[in-house]
Formats: sequence, C-alpha cells, structure tokens
Amino acid sequence: MQIHKPFLISARLCPGIKIGEGILSLKYHGPDLEGRQVYTWFLDFPNTESYEGYKELRSGCGESVDHLKMFGTLAAFLLAAAEAYRYRSDDDGDEQIGGFHPDVAEWAYQNQSEIELFEEEMREGGFRYIED
Repeated sequence: MQIHKPFLISARLCPGIKIGEGILSLKYHGPDLEGRQVYTWFLDFPNTESYEGYKELRSGCGESVDHLKMFGTLAAFLLAAAEAYRYRSDDDGDEQIGGFHPDVAEWAYQNQSEIELFEEEMREGGFRYIED
C-alpha cells in the first residue's frame, strides 16, 4: 500500500488522516462470507482517548478493497452524526448519536466543515491518495 498526503500512517499502523485534534484511521480485515470488504474505524486523540467501530464498515458485495471509498463512506456517516448531534436533546443522555458514541458525534460536529471538505474530495475521487 502506498499513501500520499494528506493521508498518513497512524499509530495503529493503518492509513489515517488528521481532522481537528483526532486521527481517523481504517483497518482492513478482509472479505466476509458475502464477499463484502470489512473495515474497523478508529478515532484517536493525543490525550490517549480513542474510539473504534470494530468491523462496522462493509463494502458492497463483490467490491474490491478500496480504502478511499471507505474513508468517504465513513466521512458521510460522521456528517450524519454531526447533524444528529446538532439536534439532540438533553434527554438523550449517553445514547449513541447517529450510530456513534456521543463524544465521536460531538467531535464530528465540531469538525463538520473539515469533514465535509474531506468527504467531497473522497467522493470526487481525483487523485489516488491511497494505492491499495
């Protein structure tokens, strides 16, 4: 795998990108029984706080390994979580917001404009930042 800026190799030795104070990274696990490519996402902060979605991301059936596409998918989910965070109520407590831990949704909300730019770049797919 070859990685180009703005991507980096995270402390977890996976492709990642710095957004705000966090490093968002993906670990590839291989195909599942349906032929979907399976990934785990991580969000790590300098204060050693971290979150993960163990094997939560899956490609469509029969698709090849594509970290860029999966980063774009993850960014779209994070934007939905940011939007849900904006309209949450105080009664929500510690429930997941948009499928994410409340702290992850808050981070996504605080970094929404940067995530939007990143997601747009991944969707347009110009330059191949990660060559699988």
